[in-house]
Amino acid sequence: MTTFISPDASNGRTRRIRGLWLAFAGWTIVPVLIVLVTNSWGQPSIADIERMHLAASIAASIAAVSFVVSAGLVASLASTGPHGRR
Repeated sequence: MTTFISPDASNGRTRRIRGLWLAFAGWTIVPVLIVLVTNSWGQPSIADIERMHLAASIAASIAAVSFVVSAGLVASLASTGPHGRR
C-alpha cells in the first residue's frame, strides 16, 4: 500500500517550514545583518543592542504568527475530507 500525500498536506508542510525559517532568521540572521549594515565592528553601543533586540523581536513575532496560522491551516485541512467535505 502506498501513501499518497495530497497537495494540500504538502502545502501545509511548506508553510510550517517557512515559519521555522522565519524564526531562525529572526534570532540569528537579522541581528547579524544589522551589525554588518551599521558597520559596528567594535563593541556595540546600547543603541545597537536595542536595535538588534527590536529587529529580532519583530522577526520572531512574524515567525510565530506565521507558524500558528500554518498550523491552523494544516489542522483545518486535516479535518476535511477529499474535495473539502467533512
